Amino acid sequence: MAKGICANHLENGDVNNVRVDYGSGMIMDIDVDDYIQKEILPDYNQLPDCSAAPVEEDE
Repeated sequence: MAKGICANHLENGDVNNVRVDYGSGMIMDIDVDDYIQKEILPDYNQLPDCSAAPVEEDE
C-alpha cells in the first residue's frame, strides 16, 4: 500500500507525473496516464505538490 503520494507539476500547473512512496525507500514516479489506468486514489488533481510536501520518515 502506498504511504505518501504527491504530484510533480509543470510550470503551467498541469500534473507532470505522480510520485508514490511505497515505504522501505521504494519511491516511484508514475506517469499520469499510468496512474489513471491503475486507478490509484486519490484523484491526481487533489494531490499536494511534491515540492511543497516534505517527505516524512516513519521509523
